Amino acid sequence: MKFGFGEALVVAAFLVGASGGIYFGLFSCGGLAWHSKAYLLLATSLIVGAVCVSNRHLRSLRLRAVFPFVIFAVFQVSQAAAAAFYPSPPKSIGEFFRLWVFTLEHGPC
Repeated sequence: MKFGFGEALVVAAFLVGASGGIYFGLFSCGGLAWHSKAYLLLATSLIVGAVCVSNRHLRSLRLRAVFPFVIFAVFQVSQAAAAAFYPSPPKSIGEFFRLWVFTLEHGPC
């Protein structure tokens, strides 16, 4: 099985979505303004590149249309999970899930 440039863009988009969510979940309440702009440019470039180039994983038009929303969902879920640990870690798994749902509904700050 060959791993091409399109597949690398798909994997990179998922990794940037998850790692960006973790970063902004932990540091968005006091981060620098240019970080979000740089992240948006990087994520958008990877998503557009993956949709345009990847023929193996994004074969159908439906997959290409849904892909940006999947990356956005990965970002939101990982951001909410990381934000539960800001400014201190949760004391129980129940508190983690309560904070996770709260962050999904209201944002990290």
